[in-house]
Amino acid sequence: MQTYQMVGSRGEVVRVSVEETRASRKITVRVCLGEDDRDADKGVSLRWWTLRGSGGEVEVGEHMAEASESTKLAGNALVTPLVPSEDGSHVATVAVPLGDHPFSRFGFNPTYVHGGRPVLSRPEDHASFGVPLGFFPGTPYPLGVHRAGDWANFTVLSRACAPPRLRLFATASEAGDGVGGSVGSPNLELELDPTLNRTGDVWHCSLAVPAGVNAYAITLPSAGSAAEVGYAVEGEIVADPFGDDVARARVAEEGRLCTVSLLPARGGGGEDDGDFEEGWQEDGPLRHSLSKAVVLEMDLRRGEGEIEGERGGEVDQEGVFEAVRVAAEEVEDSGVTALAVRGLLSEETLTSAAAAGPGAGLGSLELKRLVMALHRMDLELLVQLDCLKIQEVLRTSHLNEGLACQCLREACRFLVSEYHLDGIIFLHAEKLAHGDGGMVLDRPPLVEDLCSDPALAATKLVAVPFGDHLLPRGGVRGFPHWGRWAECNGRFVSDMRDLYSGEEETGCADLAKVSMRLAGSADLFQGWENGSFHLHAERPPYHGLNAASAVGGLPLSQELLEEGLALEERESIRWALITSVFVSQGVPMVRLVDLSSESWAEDLALISKLSSFRECYFDLIQKSSFNDLKDTRWHGVDAAEEPAWGPPAPVVSSGLPLEPAPVAEPGVAGADGRGRFIGMSLWSSSEMDAVYAGFNGNDADVNVTLPSPQIGHKWFVLLDSGRMELSLTNEHARAGVEYLVKAKSSILLVMQRPKNSE
Repeated sequence: MQTYQMVGSRGEVVRVSVEETRASRKITVRVCLGEDDRDADKGVSLRWWTLRGSGGEVEVGEHMAEASESTKLAGNALVTPLVPSEDGSHVATVAVPLGDHPFSRFGFNPTYVHGGRPVLSRPEDHASFGVPLGFFPGTPYPLGVHRAGDWANFTVLSRACAPPRLRLFATASEAGDGVGGSVGSPNLELELDPTLNRTGDVWHCSLAVPAGVNAYAITLPSAGSAAEVGYAVEGEIVADPFGDDVARARVAEEGRLCTVSLLPARGGGGEDDGDFEEGWQEDGPLRHSLSKAVVLEMDLRRGEGEIEGERGGEVDQEGVFEAVRVAAEEVEDSGVTALAVRGLLSEETLTSAAAAGPGAGLGSLELKRLVMALHRMDLELLVQLDCLKIQEVLRTSHLNEGLACQCLREACRFLVSEYHLDGIIFLHAEKLAHGDGGMVLDRPPLVEDLCSDPALAATKLVAVPFGDHLLPRGGVRGFPHWGRWAECNGRFVSDMRDLYSGEEETGCADLAKVSMRLAGSADLFQGWENGSFHLHAERPPYHGLNAASAVGGLPLSQELLEEGLALEERESIRWALITSVFVSQGVPMVRLVDLSSESWAEDLALISKLSSFRECYFDLIQKSSFNDLKDTRWHGVDAAEEPAWGPPAPVVSSGLPLEPAPVAEPGVAGADGRGRFIGMSLWSSSEMDAVYAGFNGNDADVNVTLPSPQIGHKWFVLLDSGRMELSLTNEHARAGVEYLVKAKSSILLVMQRPKNSE
């Protein structure tokens, strides 16, 4: 039984109760008259009708007159007398047959007789009273659809005045239809009522799901512009932004493919559900320190019916969770602490998880199983979201619009609380800082709200901007952060690439920028005295995620191939850049596309070696603040000299004959080679531990002198990207006073005490 209470225009209180049986709905209307009508000897009756679905079709027939003995048919409505009761109220009871349509509305008006003419009592803001039949108001939280057996609670976030409509149908797979199937019957639609089904900006209802229904969508009638309507527009069927899963289906009336939301499974079907629920209650975000993280980035975006895999070609839609699980098992002992995955959530909604095929409705359950499996491997899960897709889903001009802010904030809360995610990475993060007309906001409300939200206090928030010119202050200080947001360091990618692939006319690179990237990018993360608060706050160096190639861009091997480099040279540069990621201040991020599928075992072994090195020498490499005093020394080709600082000198023609350049040994860079070589050594306070990293961007080999090791210690080669066979061995080769660094390569040395046998 469901009860409602409303107040009429004549001061009367109207109470309605609806009791459902298998054959009919018993509706009892009790009217407590107002002061003006309480003592008057007037006839009071109930004028009522039913509306089928949301089409406004009034259902009135002679069989409806049998709802009560005294009911009479009057035009397009039925009239039932209200009988006085002992408590002074007037009561009428009617029994409406269920009929063919499971959802309808019961509309009515108490009618008074004045001088032989009927006068209708109406609600203060509506033409008639009304209560839903077949569905109840439900609850406004949580967002999306949540199911308990045959019952489901739906919520829709919208600020539109016009009520949204909930459309229910079944999806049936078709042979040869690679996009999910077609929409079959039943096809039901119900309109939500603003007085009963609305709480603030949330529209909600609860209903018993009819047999055969496994999908739903949201539509809104004409209510003005798209910005006013929210994320739905007139005539378009859209998926629920907070749904558990989506599928592409062909709607018969539309004659085209639409994205619909799938209802979650009823649950209780698996034998291990009890064990899973018990384990899930104990599960939670790992909350590892970002400073010690090593991130593996994976892109498993799915198109229409398939997922674009990174290793081994295409991955079908059913294998999206399995692909992540397999990758996690392979890197479990490699030192990787977190997986940054794109493709686990559908890009056509905000929160839906990719399920095992259309109609399964298992997306949320499968994602929970994956998260729990990763947490048991001590691996964090960072989910990537594309802000361009988010803006498209929300149907808004910018993400700092009020409803968009609320939607995205609730989506982040939902993902963290529902799926126990450890972090969220926002691609095209510059969209989070834009306002009306594309204006760049100095203090974007959405960015500040997310970083100060208590529900996201322990969640890693990472911004990946695609263009510094689209950020506040021209991106001089990066993404607005309030000391909270981490950021993918695009400057690291460009400056380290310039060392190996920059313009060759000048013969040198900007080594000052290279050193800044290796030392934590102080220009991007250090405090700024003249900025506003969100730029003035200092971020530690580990708030920068460093990668060998840009996130969302081409694989590193493909970029090097387009430069026309030989295979051996491409491999040397690839590992030189990956090595720079692990020796620099910040968080190393390794993109799966930058690793070779042909030599996956070797690449994984090198990643494991670099991760172990970083963990062993963490105190030397990572700083908690730019104010921490670390003994960092910079070296040129000669360890006693500093690198050739400064930007490349411009070539100026004087009109005089050029002097011949000094002749160097064959295959070895001459004096000009100093402009593309930089060495860095990190020393402990006792100088008993040290590491040395050298980067040679020249087209020729460079013979460098190494810093003098501590007495009784020697330099040992941990990795040499120009000699990969040496890097793959478990035994570290000892280096002398000088070391020949191959062209377009890097070296990583550690200072250790030789064994007795040496």
